[in-house]
Amino acid sequence: DDEWLPHHTKYLQQIVLDERSADLYTLSYSMVNDGKKRSPKVALPDAYTGIVENFISVYSNGYGIIHSSTVCFKKEFFIKTGGFPEGEVSGEDIYLWLISALNGTIAFSHSRTVIVHKNEILSKVRRTESIPYHINFFCAKLHTLDTNQQKEIKRFILKNIVIHWAAAKAEKNTWFRREIRAQCKDISYTLFLALFFSEIIPSVLFNYLKASR
Repeated sequence: DDEWLPHHTKYLQQIVLDERSADLYTLSYSMVNDGKKRSPKVALPDAYTGIVENFISVYSNGYGIIHSSTVCFKKEFFIKTGGFPEGEVSGEDIYLWLISALNGTIAFSHSRTVIVHKNEILSKVRRTESIPYHINFFCAKLHTLDTNQQKEIKRFILKNIVIHWAAAKAEKNTWFRREIRAQCKDISYTLFLALFFSEIIPSVLFNYLKASR
C-alpha cells in the first residue's frame, strides 16, 4: 500500500489554507519500484507551492505532480467532475486529473510527503486487457473541446500514446500496439504512420521509453 509520511496532512492543510480558490490540491511523491526509491519528475521549481498555471502542460512534462494517493478535492468540485469513471481499471485516474484541469483550478505543494509503491506486473497485465480510459475518451471527444484545450490535451494524449506504445513494444504486446495505434489515427495521422513503421525496430530499444513513464 502507498504511504503518507507523518507530516503529509500538515503540508496538505497548509496548501488548502493558502490557496482557497483552488478546486483540487496535490503534493509531490516518491516512488518505490522493485525495491528502488526514486523521485518522479515535477516540471516546476523545487520549492514551488501555489496554483499551477497550464497544469496539463506541466503534467505532460513530469508525472510526479499528481497521483491518486496525493490528491485532495473540494467535495462539490469532485461531484461536478463526476469522479472516477465507474468500472474502468486503467487510465481512470489520468482522465480525472485532465477533466479537473479543464474545468477547475489545481494547487500544488512540492513537498514529497507520500511514498507510492508501483506494481509493474499489474501495469503489464492491464495492457493485455484494455486501452487506458483517458486515451479512449479524449481521442473520441477531442473535437468537442475549444481550440486551446484541444492543443493541450492533444499534446498530452499523443505523448502518452507513445509512452504506452513503447512499453507494449518492450513487452511484445502486439494487440495493445495495434489498438492504441488505431486510437491516434484520427488525431495525428503522422504519429499513426510513425508507430506503424516503428514496428520494424527491435523491442529491446524501447525499454528506455518504457522506463521514462
